[in-house]
Amino acid sequence: LTGRDGVMRAVMDSLPDFIFVKDEGLRYLGVNKAFADILGLADPQEAAGRTDSDFLQPDDARKSREDDAQVIASGRAVYGRERLLSVRGREAIWILEHRIPLSDAKGRVVGLVGVARDISSVKTMEKELRNANVRLSGALLALKQTQQKIIQNERLNALGEMASGIAHDFNNALMPILGYSDV
Repeated sequence: LTGRDGVMRAVMDSLPDFIFVKDEGLRYLGVNKAFADILGLADPQEAAGRTDSDFLQPDDARKSREDDAQVIASGRAVYGRERLLSVRGREAIWILEHRIPLSDAKGRVVGLVGVARDISSVKTMEKELRNANVRLSGALLALKQTQQKIIQNERLNALGEMASGIAHDFNNALMPILGYSDV
């Protein structure tokens, strides 16, 4: 770890996030250890001079080139973009990425730096939460329907008891009259 480059390499490689630097031709100048692992490289130096087409599925490589070209052309950073990353030979992962233009001393954009974080576990939890919400909504609807049926049954029971009471009272009132009619 001698010199500034050695310290920067040690810092980049110690981070769990994926870090990459590209030139204005969209070729990798460098990647950190975490990103090299995702790309299937034994050494981060193996990425130098290569492009996304060397590692990503064709549609993903095209999308990445378009995003990079937009950052370089506009000179504006893109922060907090979520997307699915499909590396050849690996299961796709969800990432949260930032792409920041790199400028030379004259202010001309000469490349970009990207930082991405694997958020697959967050996306899985979001999906599970949505599924649980759907199940809970269904259970709540069933509970409300059951509650309505119980209320309706209670009303019918109350009406039956009231009718029974009226019939009993009416019967009590008729008994003397029927008793006198026999006499």
